[in-house]
Amino acid sequence: MGFSRVNKILTTAPALLILNILFTIAFATTSMAQSFTVSSVPNDDTVIMSDGNGNTITITGTPSPAACFSADASGRVTLNAGSGVGCTAGQTVAMQFQTNGFFIGEIGFLDMDDFDGSASRDAFAVNIPGTWSGVNGMEVNSFASPPAYADQVARLSSAGGVGTFLTGPDGVNNPTNGQATFQPSTPTDTFTIYYDDVEGTQNVRAFIDFSSPVPVTISAPTTIDDVSNNNTAGAIITIPVLANDTANDFPIDPTTVVLTGTGAPAGSTLAADGKTLTVPGEGVWTVDATTGEITFTPDAGFAGDPTAAPYTVADNDGNTSNAANVSIAFGDAPVAADDPVTSGTIGPVTVDPLANDTDADGTLDPTTVVLTGTGAPAGSTLAA
Repeated sequence: MGFSRVNKILTTAPALLILNILFTIAFATTSMAQSFTVSSVPNDDTVIMSDGNGNTITITGTPSPAACFSADASGRVTLNAGSGVGCTAGQTVAMQFQTNGFFIGEIGFLDMDDFDGSASRDAFAVNIPGTWSGVNGMEVNSFASPPAYADQVARLSSAGGVGTFLTGPDGVNNPTNGQATFQPSTPTDTFTIYYDDVEGTQNVRAFIDFSSPVPVTISAPTTIDDVSNNNTAGAIITIPVLANDTANDFPIDPTTVVLTGTGAPAGSTLAADGKTLTVPGEGVWTVDATTGEITFTPDAGFAGDPTAAPYTVADNDGNTSNAANVSIAFGDAPVAADDPVTSGTIGPVTVDPLANDTDADGTLDPTTVVLTGTGAPAGSTLAA
C-alpha cells in the first residue's frame, strides 16, 4: 500500500503573535521661561496676561468688591482679608489662574509686598520672615504683618496640595533671581491661590504685582521608547508612539512627530519633512501626518529586526521633546519536521505532528495545525 505525504502548517500561540511592550524610560525635558505681561484689566477683579503669541492667563479675584480684591490698570493687585480694611471679617480671598488651553509648570510673582505697600518691606524680607509649612493638605506660607499691623498674621495657600510656594536660597522675595514663585505639583491649566487671616477677624493686607513681565515655566513634552516584540515576520507594523508620552505644559501636537534618522545605517534616506525614513535592505519607516503613528514596512525577504528609529514631537507652543526610539522585533516562524509513520497493519494511524517540531521564540499552538492538501491524490477533498 502506498502512503501520501501530509503537509502541515504551524503558527505560534495567538497571544504571542504580537506582543507590544512599552518600556517606561524617562528622559529629562528641556524647559524655558516665557514672559507674560498684562494685556488688559477689564475690571477691578480681573487681570489678563499674554505672552504675545496667543497664550493668555486670566487672573480672577473673589470676592470681587474692591474692599477684598482689586486690581489697578497696571496689574497690581491688592488683597484685603480683614474687617479693619473693609472686607468681611475672617474673609478668604481667592485668586484663580486660568489659561486658554496650555499648561503652567511654574509662575512667578513680580513682587509680593508687605501689607502697607511700602517698597522697603516685602513679605519675604529678612526683617519680616515667612514660615513655610503644610497644613491639612495645603501648601501654606504664613508671614507677619509690618508694623502697621504688627500683631497680625496672614497666609497664602493652595487648595488640595496642588502646588508649592518657592523662595530662593536667601529666603527673600527677589524677582531678579526667580524667587516668589508658585509651582503646581503637576502642570495644569487652572489653579487657585488663597489669601486669608490665620488669626481670624483681624486686619491683614497684601499686594501682588503683575505689572511687569512675569516668568512662566514651559516644559517640552517627554517621550518614552516604544518597543514592539514578537511580530510576525514580514508583517507591516504600526505603533501609536504618543500613547506613552507626556505633554507637560502644553498639549502635544501629533502632526509634529518626525523621524530624526540618527543612527540609521549608511545609505539611509530621510525625507526633508522627517516623515519618511528609507533604510536599504531593511524597509521604510513612515509617520502618519495626522495621528503621529509610526509604521514600519519591511522590504520583501527581510528576515531580521530593523534598526531602531528615533523620533521627536513638539507641543502646540513649539517646544520640542527629547528623542525616543521605536524598536521592532520579528518572531521566528515555527519549524515543522516530517513525520514518517510505519505500521504493520492496515488501519487508522494516529500521529503527534508537533513532537518533532520547534519554535525558537514562542510556544507551538496545537489548535493551529491544519492540513494543506498539497500533493494529495486526485479526487482528494480538503475541508474549508
